[in-house]
Amino acid sequence: MVCQSDHEIHSAQSARIAVLGRLASGVAHDFNNVLQIITANGTLILASPEDLVRVCQCVQRILDAAERASSISGRLLSFTRYETCETCRLDISSVFASIQELVEPLLPNNIILQTVIGSALPIVAADPAEFETVLINLIVNARDAMITGGIVTISANIVSILDHAVLIAGDYVKISVLDTGIGMEASLIPQVTEPFFTTKPKGAGSGLGLSLACEFVKQAHGTLEIISTPNVSTEVSIWLPVVSPEP
Repeated sequence: MVCQSDHEIHSAQSARIAVLGRLASGVAHDFNNVLQIITANGTLILASPEDLVRVCQCVQRILDAAERASSISGRLLSFTRYETCETCRLDISSVFASIQELVEPLLPNNIILQTVIGSALPIVAADPAEFETVLINLIVNARDAMITGGIVTISANIVSILDHAVLIAGDYVKISVLDTGIGMEASLIPQVTEPFFTTKPKGAGSGLGLSLACEFVKQAHGTLEIISTPNVSTEVSIWLPVVSPEP
């Protein structure tokens, strides 16, 4: 029998506390994104309470954000139970329509949001709430990378894969978030998908957004790719496999 010294026990406890702290930081980061949506839409309601159409739209966004908050807590519970997310048939086009309205209040006036979506996109299989959370995180990351403003372009189109290092041959929907921000060195790209790694200033990021995106595409049998050029742009793309039409 090997007994641990007090120093070893203290070091192990410190390591566990550090991991829990980073996990809590990541959850807080995701919830903060949701709270920004709720706060922004609540502010819009207070600014024009007599505009019933606008009020109803804002209330719906708040309810959608609350549902996303529920999915975050559910994801945390599934993580502790080693469960997988629920997948179903997902229409990317409909998600894009709601996401654009949802994130616009989060973007300052010096950032332009563009949407480029292919016609008649096929259906994919993925967890809808998880996909929306991933997409919001990618857009928020793009916003944070453009300190002086710029353009965020979210796009989706169908791509046929014949030979790929990770993906099996077939049709995929490629969803990309492109920003005109500060970019990053090529040497950093493999690291940014690691849990708790972040290029943001201390306290500005959890380092979990991209790692959770990787876990999402892995469960959906897709992949994630990052292309970045310092002081020019960063593009994060995810590929989700097309599913056969229902009979």
